[in-house]
Amino acid sequence: MVLFVLYWLVITHITRGMINAIAIKRMKDGVRIINCMRVSVVIMKKIYLIL
Repeated sequence: MVLFVLYWLVITHITRGMINAIAIKRMKDGVRIINCMRVSVVIMKKIYLIL
């Protein structure tokens, strides 16, 4: 089974960076994250460090 996380968020000081290394570590193995907005709330530099 493959799990998907899709997100549509308004970018604010609260939502910016909310999908971070801690959030990724809490997700089940094999989860797929799909960004459905123009601006990312994912901190990619930190995500690459945990992969």
